[in-house]
Amino acid sequence: MPFFETTDGTRLAYEDYGDGPPIVFVASWALSAEMWEYQVPFFVERGYRCVLPERRGHGRSDRPARGYDLDTRTDDLAALLEHLDLTSATLVGHSAGGAEVANYLARHGTGRVVAAAFVASTLPALKRTADNPVGLPDEACATMIAQLRRDRPKWFADRAQGFFATHLGNDVSPALVEHTLRQCLATAPYALAPVFRSTFESDLRDVLRELTLPVLVAHGTADQSAPVEVTGRRTAELCPAASTGSTRPPGTDCSSPIATSSTRTCSRWSVRRRPWRAPPGSGWSGCRRRRARGTRPRAGLRGRPGSTS
Repeated sequence: MPFFETTDGTRLAYEDYGDGPPIVFVASWALSAEMWEYQVPFFVERGYRCVLPERRGHGRSDRPARGYDLDTRTDDLAALLEHLDLTSATLVGHSAGGAEVANYLARHGTGRVVAAAFVASTLPALKRTADNPVGLPDEACATMIAQLRRDRPKWFADRAQGFFATHLGNDVSPALVEHTLRQCLATAPYALAPVFRSTFESDLRDVLRELTLPVLVAHGTADQSAPVEVTGRRTAELCPAASTGSTRPPGTDCSSPIATSSTRTCSRWSVRRRPWRAPPGSGWSGCRRRRARGTRPRAGLRGRPGSTS
């Protein structure tokens, strides 16, 4: 597995497969590059290059004592794109990875990026404030962190069935559930709280309002971790000129760390910021049920092309 070194000396792991237009898959909180095992072969076989970073404290990357704030994690992602000299990339962020993708576009612009996808992302703003009354109270975040620190394995185990929405009749084996829980537990315990806290406190509403590159929003209607009304639907509303569509077949909780099924069998609510052109022959994220099609508009942040602020 290759590694690269960030500006603060942290060694971060990544996986790199295939040739062609690059797709960078940014994993969920508590999961590593392995969460994309079902998507990578699909896209590589269709002529795409799949790059899978592992954020600090996750997977095989270093476990430093600092750097788990959103801006540092975003800069780590930018350092990888620069290290590999990726251009015309599509960024795909799942759960907390979606916040990192959106923050990347705000801090580093769109010079290397042509499109983005927010898959069950924790956007636009989770924390309840005076101007964000639909958010969650700070006490909810504090309680969750306290539970994690009291009994981390139990916290993940108690939520496993909800992550996969097995009560909806999904064909998810106990072995797959157990496998994904092991991936979550392999994450550095110290990293879990600061990554979660910084994501919870981020407010990326203004960033989403400024996006002009094509964006796909996909979110599970059965989501228990990040309810679609608080996250996915609001994300779509904030992206200019969004068109919407929703489905509710038997589905999964796509915002959970259990991401392996999010592009296979999830019920989802998908939104296209402008008419979306899926990778040719891909059916977008490999989902068997729906395909996003259309044409792709120009990329950029409105009024701030190439912005690094």
